Amino acid sequence: MVLRIAARPAIVEGFDISTISGTNATGSMVHFEEGAPRRNRYRHFRIRTVTQADDPAMMGELVGRHFAGLIARGDKLPDLVVVDGGITQTRAARDQLLRLGRDDVAVIGLAKTHEEIHRSDAPTIRLPENSAALKF
Repeated sequence: MVLRIAARPAIVEGFDISTISGTNATGSMVHFEEGAPRRNRYRHFRIRTVTQADDPAMMGELVGRHFAGLIARGDKLPDLVVVDGGITQTRAARDQLLRLGRDDVAVIGLAKTHEEIHRSDAPTIRLPENSAALKF
């Protein structure tokens, strides 16, 4: 498997941060089950604790808040978290999951410049331009 994770993920959640010139930060989350989007599970977040342009810190806040809520409600957790960004955003998301005691959720980051896949615990994966995995 391209992502080098134990099993095919049934539930995937993707996170992204948006700012306007480094201010007015918000975050969004998309949710897929068995490869199909579940738009009723999509979420939009205001960044509350990070006041300056710090994308990794914002990603950490977003993932931490979302997962704390899932855990508190006893909701099913995703098998894979995909963050928009490189290794620093990936590590920030992974650190929040570890803080919450969840080392069983795989986290990858997508750096679009070179179509790189980052993991906090493995070397960077660069896919060939014709890879079918890029369509995901």
